[in-house]
This record gives sequence, C-alpha cells and structure tokens, in this order.
Amino acid sequence: MKKLRLLLLLSAIIITTTLCAKSFDDMVSKAVKLYNEGKYQEAAELAEEAFQVGDPSMDHYYNTACCWALAGNKEKTLSQAIDAGWLDAEWMQADRDLTILHGDARFEELVVKVQKTLDKLEQGLPIKHNSLAIIELPEPAYDSDTSIEKALKERRSIRKYKDKPLSLSEISQILWAAYGITKPIKDAPAFLRGGLKTAPSAGALYPLEIYVVAGNVTDLPAGVYKYKPEGHKLIKIADGDKRTELYKASLNQDWVKEAPASIIYSAVFSRTTDIYGKRGQERYVCMDLGHSAENVYLQAVSLNIGTVAIGAFYDTKVKVVVNMTKEEEPLYIMPIGKI
Repeated sequence: MKKLRLLLLLSAIIITTTLCAKSFDDMVSKAVKLYNEGKYQEAAELAEEAFQVGDPSMDHYYNTACCWALAGNKEKTLSQAIDAGWLDAEWMQADRDLTILHGDARFEELVVKVQKTLDKLEQGLPIKHNSLAIIELPEPAYDSDTSIEKALKERRSIRKYKDKPLSLSEISQILWAAYGITKPIKDAPAFLRGGLKTAPSAGALYPLEIYVVAGNVTDLPAGVYKYKPEGHKLIKIADGDKRTELYKASLNQDWVKEAPASIIYSAVFSRTTDIYGKRGQERYVCMDLGHSAENVYLQAVSLNIGTVAIGAFYDTKVKVVVNMTKEEEPLYIMPIGKI
C-alpha cells in the first residue's frame, strides 16, 4: 500500500509538472501574439502570470519589460532580466521598445550596472591560453564520393540532430575544411600560421580563430579546444561539457545544446585592420568568415552532418564560455551533428 501511494504521488508530480510546462509555454506564446498585435499591457500581464507557473529566462523578463515600456509603464524595470543574466547594455540603449525609459535615471543606472558586469567579465579573460592537453587530429581525407556540385545542391541549414556522437575523424575533417593548411610554407611569416589554407583571406592575413565545444565526441573528452592549423591539432583550454552554458549564451537556441559539438569562430581584427584599417574590420574579416563557414557547410554534406550558422548570441558570455583571449571577438557558432 505504501508503494502504491508513492507511485501515485510521483505520477501526480509528473503530471502537474508537465501541465505547468505546457501552460507556461502556451501562455508565453499567447503573450507574444498579443505583443505582435500591439496589445502590450495585456501581453505583459499574461507573461507575468506565466512566470508564476514556469521557469522564465532572462529573455522572458526582458521582453516583458519591453511590453510594459510600450504600454507606458515606467515603473516596471529591467531589474529581473539583469538579475537573471541579461548582459547587453548596447542593445538596451538602442532598443526602440524601451524608448520611454531612455534618459530615465533608473534606466541609466541599470545600463551602468550591466556595463560594469561586462567589464569585469572581460578583465577575467586570458591574454594567452594555457594548454591542458594537445590532441593530434587524424589525417583528413582529400577526396570523397560527394561531388562539389552535389554538396552545393544539398547544402541546408540544419537545426535537428540525431542523439549520436560524432567521431574525432569527423571533427578533424570539418576543421580542416574550415581552416586547414593546403600549402605548407617553410619559414613563412608568422601571420600565415603554417601556410595557405582551405579558405581565402584578404592579404593572406588569416584573422580567424576556431574553437570546438565538445560534449559528445568519441575519443575526445568533453571540453573546449582551440584549433591549430599548423600541425592540424587541438589544444585543450577548458574541461567539462559547456554546451548548456553555450546554449544560454546563444539566446537559448536548442540546437546548440542538443548538438554533440559546436564550432566557434572568433576574429583577431588587428591582424587585418593593421593593414587595411576600418575597411578590414567592416568587410574583409566578414568575407573571410563567410568563405570558411561555407566550407564547413559543404564538408558537412559529404559527412551526412548538419550545421547552421548562428550570429545571435551575447558576445561576452560566449567569450567567457569558450575562454577566448581578450583580443578576440566572437563571430559565429556552428553546432554540428548527425542528420
């Protein structure tokens, strides 16, 4: 009898939790619909009701504050969003939804608070990485049964992946396609970092850095790794599965959390701007990123792997998760997984 009561209690808890989750999602969806219809106060009120039965994120809190501001209510602040981890001061100041708050002393105090947090996080980033381990990558293949025409035809942005691990060989192949060396140059200038690569670069300056956030890769322990084209190897710079943290930093995009691994692109802008000035940052580095990321897309087709290029994330949070150096700026997240 005691066991039966326990089973009934557990069943009740599971049912209640499921209903609450469904109710929360439904209420938030209705609030978004009301927002899109211009019914801002109703949207805010419904969202706050949803918060009582679910687990709101910083984005939920931020969007609700926007609804209150659009409804003309200055008393409902962004404090909850900031306390939950919102860290985009620049966005707050540019967001037209918050126009009514711009110039308000309380709003300005919150902006300063966010900026101080950002500055503190930036100060904690390394100037140079400490190597926890060196992983020699398998030699990449230089031919496959997939023609370039077929890869171009079948290339798509994929956001759903099988619950299966990737192999170290597949990671190796993807990284080589992204930025691997195709023409080694002995005694090459330092900026070449070993030689010419799979992706073209303005002035052959190669401003990109590439990381792997690995969570479910055969023969590669969970952690954060930096790709070194010279020698075709990975340098481990952080232990542990960081996928959930990366997911939160990328605005809760599920495919980041569900993928076995993610490729992260960053740039050291000075490598290009020292030669090309402002045009280097505004154009050439972005071009370099596009060349390399398309290589990843096309290589993924031949491996039956899916990926999607993501540019929506909190820059500083991504830098902290990946443990980037201070001189780098994040550009892309590309989750990868079997399809």
